[in-house]
Amino acid sequence: MKFQINQTEIEMILLTNCSFIPELIEAQKTTCFMACINPKMIPSLFVIQTLLHNILLRNNNLQSNLQSNRMVDNNTTIINNNKEETILNWKTENIHTELIYCLHPKRNIGQAFKDFSAKENQVLCISCSNINVNNNNLNNINLNNNNSGTNLREYLNKFNSDNDSVKMMEEKEEIERYLKENVDVELLCKLFKFSTFEKNTFNLEDNMLTYLTVRDY
Repeated sequence: MKFQINQTEIEMILLTNCSFIPELIEAQKTTCFMACINPKMIPSLFVIQTLLHNILLRNNNLQSNLQSNRMVDNNTTIINNNKEETILNWKTENIHTELIYCLHPKRNIGQAFKDFSAKENQVLCISCSNINVNNNNLNNINLNNNNSGTNLREYLNKFNSDNDSVKMMEEKEEIERYLKENVDVELLCKLFKFSTFEKNTFNLEDNMLTYLTVRDY
């Protein structure tokens, strides 16, 4: 599955019956090629798409201020034409770690990796790359190292050469159906501390996004 947000291309592939998840996660420590997320913690693709949109919007706002010589730090309040503005910068070094950080209800990157990283034999792989890597847009500094033209499937096949049992889901409808059928509702409700009333009456993705969207404000 591929889609585009501004000048960023996002690829997603969901793997099941995957025996090489530890190797994938270990490889990201040096390549930062993708995010390896536990699909049981994602109720729908809309959650991922919305968070990526917010992350890239924050990055664009930051770069706009840097280009206009306005000095900002993380969550810095600045004065612009006598009006205070709060600039929410990224808390991590690249878009893939930022996505995992932003999925967690608490501001703790270590806990985010513990709760949302891939486990068992299934993984939702998400890779982001700048479409125009040769331009002068400062957005390039926070995307991944994927300037070689390698796509996500090619990258995953390097780990999958001897394992024919792995299933790769690349179609949007197939990934969406799997997420909705396999999401761990109880674990997510416990993590986000939703009440019994909320569990019985709410839309999980809407409430999860509402919580995460306002978390840093």
